Amino acid sequence: MDHVAPLELRPELVLESLPTGAIVIDALARVRYANRHVRDLMGWGDGDYVGASLFDAVLPEDLGHAATLLGEGSIYFGSVLGPMRMRFVDGSGRETFTEFWARELDDRSGYVLVAPHGSVNDRVGDAVQAIATGQPIERAVELVVAGFAAYPMTGEACLLRMLAGELTPMTAWPVRDHWSSVADTPWSTAARLGRPVDVNDLAELGPLGTELTDRGFRALWCRPVIGRRGEASAVITVFRPFSRPPTANQQRRMQQLVNVAALAFDQLEYRSALEQAAFIDELTGAATRARLRQGLDDGMTWSAVIYLDLDGFKEINDAHGHGAGDAVLAEIGARLLATVRSDDLVVRLGGDEFVLVIADATADEAERVARRILATLEAPCVITDGDRVTPVSLGASVGVCVRNRPEMPFDEALRLADTALTAVKQDGKGHYLVAAE
Repeated sequence: MDHVAPLELRPELVLESLPTGAIVIDALARVRYANRHVRDLMGWGDGDYVGASLFDAVLPEDLGHAATLLGEGSIYFGSVLGPMRMRFVDGSGRETFTEFWARELDDRSGYVLVAPHGSVNDRVGDAVQAIATGQPIERAVELVVAGFAAYPMTGEACLLRMLAGELTPMTAWPVRDHWSSVADTPWSTAARLGRPVDVNDLAELGPLGTELTDRGFRALWCRPVIGRRGEASAVITVFRPFSRPPTANQQRRMQQLVNVAALAFDQLEYRSALEQAAFIDELTGAATRARLRQGLDDGMTWSAVIYLDLDGFKEINDAHGHGAGDAVLAEIGARLLATVRSDDLVVRLGGDEFVLVIADATADEAERVARRILATLEAPCVITDGDRVTPVSLGASVGVCVRNRPEMPFDEALRLADTALTAVKQDGKGHYLVAAE
């Protein structure tokens, strides 16, 4: 048998050849060597990282944890520590997680850390963290899509969101606008049927398949993201450079990513429902006090405040019951919302009191809005009780305050409008008055 000489390789060449990130640090966490994967992630040049402290990349709130791991490493001499997860800031300044294994060097002068290079687990962990901390859904989706480019997926992916029955890309789409211009596509089929669609021979797709092949793709896999109502809220399409069906491991990894995407959309729907409950009055459809306050805190533009309450509303409640009163309030809310422009805000303060925040209007225009409100509310409301239909008439008293100086606080304008409203009610009701500063 021929003698085979052992292969002689320098340690750094071995580390450079690893399909994972590898970094060597000394006992004080100063970097002695980092392979290409790590340098690309951290934005380090070929030599300027040597001597840098690894702790500089760790988030400040995690420094204590990182120091403890390092300090206790000698307890485990001769064994592998891990897998462990650590938050750090990469070369682009973005916070991310990674999973790594560590082993103390034989001479106990430091440690070698090995981390999967952009694994699906990393992206799943990052995406879940983004969802849990309330980051925008776009960030979670970006991380999910990045998972399809990570090992063992290694593809180019896009997430198409379903909005009003149409698919719209939330991340970069690799081939022109075929998400919308081609009606019968694998991704539209996946959305319609709510099940995976794989194409491992792009020739089946005709001209679209030719374009994809010209781009270097050989297969594509589509996975619908099913929401809580059982319908597709999105479709993830991964374009693959290999003409092979997904392995069992890839199927499992894709399902992980799809589950996280579903969680992101469910959380978005849940937050929207909470916001709706907090900011929209359920009975009238008008905004709530909380919505008004948030708008003011966010710098909402306003030029006039119109304060009104209904004349004769108590009598309707007394004569017909609170159910009838609620029906009247719902009708009044709908009329007010139809009276103003889209950038104005109708707010129900409580009971039969409403405030209209006019975004941009002169004094004359604000008065025209007040007159229009009075005319709108003159028409009778209809109360239905079984087969009996009863028209009831009620008007409104209105106070107006126009913002005559930029520094006027909103609360002052509201107070002046309320004062004008009180004067109207004392003067016979049914008309409006512009407040004088």
